[in-house]
Amino acid sequence: MENGPFNVVLRHFKGRTNEKSKDVTTLDWNAEGTLLATGSYDGQARIWSRD
Repeated sequence: MENGPFNVVLRHFKGRTNEKSKDVTTLDWNAEGTLLATGSYDGQARIWSRD
């Protein structure tokens, strides 16, 4: 995959959710880039950290 202005991997994290989870529909990083908030069709919001 070639990196361009709209095709850049900033960070890659491995995470786990339960089987009832739905696809992630929204996400956003905090200002420091240490936490990731995700929202999904199942109505759940999750905060992810690198730890």
